[in-house]
Amino acid sequence: MDEVVSDIVNISEGLPVRIDSITAPDFEKKMTAVFEQKEHPKGTTFLLDLARVAYISSAGLRVLLMTQKMAHSKGLELIIKCSRGAVLEVLHMTGFDKVLNVEVYE
Repeated sequence: MDEVVSDIVNISEGLPVRIDSITAPDFEKKMTAVFEQKEHPKGTTFLLDLARVAYISSAGLRVLLMTQKMAHSKGLELIIKCSRGAVLEVLHMTGFDKVLNVEVYE
C-alpha cells in the first residue's frame, strides 16, 4: 500500500537492499504498477526513498530512469531520496544525480 503524507505519495515500501539484475525486474514491476494501475492527479509528488538500499547496479539505474520518465509523462513528480554512501556515489559517478530529481539526506 502506498502511503500518502501531505500530498506526497511514498512508494518506498518493500525496496530491496540490493537493486541489481536479480531484483531489478521485480522493482520495475512495482514501479510500473504505481503509475499504470491507478490514475493520479497531475502534479502529484511521489517519494522513492533509497535509504535502505545499499547497492544499485546499472539494471537498477535503468529502472530509476524509466520510473522518472513514466512519472513525467503523466505530469507527476518523482523525488528520489538517498543518504550519502554507495548509492549516491553511483548516482554521482554516472551523472544520474543530474538527470534524476535526487535529494540527499544530510
